[in-house]
Amino acid sequence: MSTTRPRRPVYIHGAGAWTALGRGLDTHAQALAQEVPPAQRVTLDACGEAREFPFHGLAASDEDPVAAVARDALTAAGITPAQRPSCGVFFGSTCSNLAADEVAYRARMHERDAYPLDLADGHAVVAQQLAESEELGGPHFFFGTACSSSGNALLHAAAMIGRGELDTALVVGTERFNRLSLYGFDALELLARERARPFDRARDGLVLGEGAAALVLSPAPAPWRVRGGATLVDTDSPTGSSEATIARVIAQALTHAELAPDDITAIKAHGTATVLNDRAESAGLHQAFAELPPTTSLKGAIGHTLGGCGAIETALAIACVEHGYWPASAGFRHAETEPPGLAPLARPEALDGGRFLMNFFGFGGNNCAYVLERGHHAPH
Repeated sequence: MSTTRPRRPVYIHGAGAWTALGRGLDTHAQALAQEVPPAQRVTLDACGEAREFPFHGLAASDEDPVAAVARDALTAAGITPAQRPSCGVFFGSTCSNLAADEVAYRARMHERDAYPLDLADGHAVVAQQLAESEELGGPHFFFGTACSSSGNALLHAAAMIGRGELDTALVVGTERFNRLSLYGFDALELLARERARPFDRARDGLVLGEGAAALVLSPAPAPWRVRGGATLVDTDSPTGSSEATIARVIAQALTHAELAPDDITAIKAHGTATVLNDRAESAGLHQAFAELPPTTSLKGAIGHTLGGCGAIETALAIACVEHGYWPASAGFRHAETEPPGLAPLARPEALDGGRFLMNFFGFGGNNCAYVLERGHHAPH
């Protein structure tokens, strides 16, 4: 006869965030409660032609955003020096250290338009560097699953804590400005001309953004709990996710969280503002829910932070609920009628607790979804 030890509950104890809207959870909650500023413009040279793109960039600073948000989260969680030697690091990113590598590569090549196609130091070095700088001696992992990277980092950290393999984890996600990503999305004709409009029938593409966020997880009780989640690979497309797989990963996440669709208070959609991805997510959500609760996308406000969006958008969602509301989907005005689309929030909706579905879908069909819980279930 075999027995299985019940998984321990996992809680979020502290968070830090830094995006184009500013630094800190309070700053983001205040900014997302009102009309957000438009993206700035960046100019790139492509084959001798100057092109302008909208981009949500960070304000210039001498401080490293990843180190800054990690320290903010560790401080907010009250992590003591005695806890640091066993604290794990779970790092998710698309760019990793590509931004710095681009600068170094061009300097070595003495060519303004020379860009590396790989990372000189490898992806995993960023997790190791952060662990060393913050004296975190637990295991460290790097997740590179496209736009679900730091979402999967959080799921893996929660799984290890739930199994009793780890007591404290720092989950980090980041994206920094780099030309390779911009040129790549431009080549795929996925960049918007002016702004991102997730789920809006007038949308014309995504807008990239910079940012970093960190969250501290542990089994010690706290107001926010990672209730459960799932990750599922879709092989239908090299660049997107199918509606059927999106519906399945949501169903698996709810099953793991021991919840039904009606238990969900609100949804943070992935919402890239690209035609195919928005349609697939809209159809997948309609398959998973008989009636959709209030839904939003944050990418119209901060840009698409790619592999960093899991940690970043989780931290921002927590900040908004702590301030008593679920944020509006910036840029949305009118839903699609053919095929029928979803209509995310055009204005913030009051709530201060409940269960929140978080969706993150990436290139290569990398899909993850998880449920956060705070307080009692709030009616919608």
